Amino acid sequence: MSFPPAPERAKSAQIGSAIRAALVWNIGTMAFAQIALAGIFLLLAARLDPLTFGTFALAAVVTDVVYTLGASSAVDAVVQRQDYSRRTLSTITWAMLALCSVATLVFFAIANAYATAVKATQVAPILEVLSLTMIMLPFVVGPMAIMRQRMDFKGLALLGMISSFAGSLAALATAYTPLLEWSLVVQRFVTTGAMILLATLRTRSTPAFTFHVATARNWFAAAWRIFAGQGVASATPRAVDLMMGFFFGVVALG
Repeated sequence: MSFPPAPERAKSAQIGSAIRAALVWNIGTMAFAQIALAGIFLLLAARLDPLTFGTFALAAVVTDVVYTLGASSAVDAVVQRQDYSRRTLSTITWAMLALCSVATLVFFAIANAYATAVKATQVAPILEVLSLTMIMLPFVVGPMAIMRQRMDFKGLALLGMISSFAGSLAALATAYTPLLEWSLVVQRFVTTGAMILLATLRTRSTPAFTFHVATARNWFAAAWRIFAGQGVASATPRAVDLMMGFFFGVVALG
């Protein structure tokens, strides 16, 4: 009976350990979300009316195309190409910043028309401010890709929990001020900012002022394919939210 060489056995053991860690920390993250975050949400729901939730949902249904799918596909494209050099990660950061800036300008331009189309004029200012969070996203791509490379599932889970908790607390605090209708927008800003700060500190990865056109082109080609695939898979719930708000109103959606 033959056995695999020692380096292969060590690598298999490392992968197995990483998978077990990912499972444990994913369960931990879900438990945290069900208990701590759900408790804060109930307190928040007592302060905010359905109109506020519905308004935010109608704004987020369009911005999340970039906010969620954009960030996810950007990180996946880095992991797929397995190039974690500082030049590559810096190039991707600046390329994504340019794309997110254009997307933000587009959302600013269409905010009033979109709000009119969904028959909720109050959506326009929320959409304009919420779209600014997309400019923050490029700065989390590099650190998150590095954590994926290191199979730092514990770090990803902990950072996700801490940033979500910080965002929820910020939303709850805002709900007890005259700006309570902005609570969910504040939550998005604080959650994103906390994740960027914590991931950067954990990986000690910051972008350099460098740009390589070919690298940006190759990354964009991979990211676009992933973005399109994920977009098709996640389009249905967003379409349901949009139709719910359009046909039954913002309060019903909330």
